Amino acid sequence: MTVCIAAICEDRRIVGASDRMITANDVEFEPEQPKIWPLTSSIVALYSGDSALQTEILERVESDVASQIAKDPATWLTVRHVADLYSRYYQATLRKRAETDYLSPFGLDGDSFIRRQREMDPQLVGRLASRLIEYKFQPQAAILTGVDLDGPQTTGTQPDTYAHIYVARDADITCHDRVGFAAIGIGQSHAESQFMFAGHTRAKPFPETVLLTYSAKKRAEVAPGVGSDTDMFAIGAALGSYFTFGDHVIAGLKDIDKKTNEEMKLAAGNAQERMKAFDAELAQKAKAREEQTRLASETTPSSAQKSEGQ
Repeated sequence: MTVCIAAICEDRRIVGASDRMITANDVEFEPEQPKIWPLTSSIVALYSGDSALQTEILERVESDVASQIAKDPATWLTVRHVADLYSRYYQATLRKRAETDYLSPFGLDGDSFIRRQREMDPQLVGRLASRLIEYKFQPQAAILTGVDLDGPQTTGTQPDTYAHIYVARDADITCHDRVGFAAIGIGQSHAESQFMFAGHTRAKPFPETVLLTYSAKKRAEVAPGVGSDTDMFAIGAALGSYFTFGDHVIAGLKDIDKKTNEEMKLAAGNAQERMKAFDAELAQKAKAREEQTRLASETTPSSAQKSEGQ
């Protein structure tokens, strides 16, 4: 129960937002803790689903990323690589949970189960294998987004950076670079429709995208389970440029969004008044046509009158 959003805009920059609603089993609450998870100074993750499970996965991703950076600090990791790490550790966590639930009662793990199958009853092996294969978590999702050097490079003195958005739904990874925005969580459809109605593209200005992202998050709050608190960040165009928006910026966006909504309500009210006037005009014209038809029928001799005249 949440909403997380990322959008690409001009100059290969990323803008993102999320609420703070946390789901743990069947409990929802909104702590003072952002759901934006920086993995490097250029790549972040946003997540929806079970908080404990996502924390377990992302901590493993973060540890792997930190290890790779320590070994080769001069090489910038790509967003796609980090998204693939998420998928890998999702599957590893899923496999571990399945083994714990179904194999540990027999004193087995995945390796020993495969090694000792010939010693076991074939029917038991079949049942356990089926349960391991069919084991699923409740649906989980994450956005992995940021800037990197993964793109066609020019011959300039400085390497080009590129903005990317990848969405992980369970272990499946999809790229949303061309669309230019993505959202996850129960508020996904509300947020994405805001971008669609606005005609958002990757070429939109940064300030416009910041306001649109904030507005999309606020619209998503109509969905049950989306929290009212808002955290936002931006990355790019330079590598290592991740930063979060301060409270004063969020407050300013809130004020702009509030005034915009008031103006929209006023415009909607004016439109309704114009529609009422238009409806009355249509009714008046219809009545006039009916009157003309009636008068025409009264002044035109009927067939019977014509016969009598002859």
